[in-house]
Amino acid sequence: MGLTHLQALLSQHGVDLLGLEDLPPELLNLPLAIASINCTAMLLSHLQLAPKLTCAFMPGGRVECTSDTLQAFLSLGWEGSGSGGGESVGESASAAAVDADEHAAMRRLLFALGAMHARLVSHLGRTWQRMCAEPTTTLMDFPTALRETFAHMQRAFRLSGSAGPWRLETLVGHLESELAAQPILESFGPLSETVGAYSTWAFAACYTAAADIYQTLVGVCFSAPPDGALAAHDKRQ
Repeated sequence: MGLTHLQALLSQHGVDLLGLEDLPPELLNLPLAIASINCTAMLLSHLQLAPKLTCAFMPGGRVECTSDTLQAFLSLGWEGSGSGGGESVGESASAAAVDADEHAAMRRLLFALGAMHARLVSHLGRTWQRMCAEPTTTLMDFPTALRETFAHMQRAFRLSGSAGPWRLETLVGHLESELAAQPILESFGPLSETVGAYSTWAFAACYTAAADIYQTLVGVCFSAPPDGALAAHDKRQ
């Protein structure tokens, strides 16, 4: 999927392997293949389409969308078809017709993923451009741009309506919109999606740290003094 999206992105701009200078300005300074594949990964992992896929730039490797967001995304497969994905099929409908409907829905979903991917890469390029205006920015800062793009994707999903159904035109419009940057915490996901993923880890980490501090204090305050110190104490007594 990552290679398919990268090929589609280059084809969209009429670029071959010898003509990268024809890319839009926001894509010229990107590590393009890495950027493109990471945008594919954030889509597939967040939308629960690749259960084992993790993103190195995300805490914990992945932040999954809610079931409502997943259903809203799947509704794009039936947009404009005149039927809903959850409707029952009449007895007169043939198995071939049902199969054709499902294949058409799959094609629409793949098209939607490609359209979303192209807008995410463009947003990532603009974000990276702004970051590179700072002389201290290096390639090691690229994960920060990826996290900001992930947060941008989540905002676009929420603005499109978490309950669905989604319209691709509306969703693409939100992805193209350059909204003001939100606090970095948002790149970890909405609170409802984040707390469940990280509360257990945070509690365990805090408990371990507190236990270590307690054990250290106990050891310092109540450990037996060396023999020389006891002897000096007895002499003073």
